[in-house]
Amino acid sequence: MHQKIGEAYKDMDTTMQTFPEDSVEFDPRAYKLGIAAMNKGDVATIFTPDDTHFEIALACIEAGLHVLIA
Repeated sequence: MHQKIGEAYKDMDTTMQTFPEDSVEFDPRAYKLGIAAMNKGDVATIFTPDDTHFEIALACIEAGLHVLIA
């Protein structure tokens, strides 16, 4: 991400927190921790297998988050 976005937009902060963390191999419910760590109006980017998008997106919307699905 830093190479593709951070270098193209020099002043953009590309730091982010991921759920699960990079050290965790697999946790299908990690999105719940992510939602709990966010504030209403924040943006959640969902970058997961297609068949998981709906459940995660709905939980984000119900929490008042904006949603971007990739």
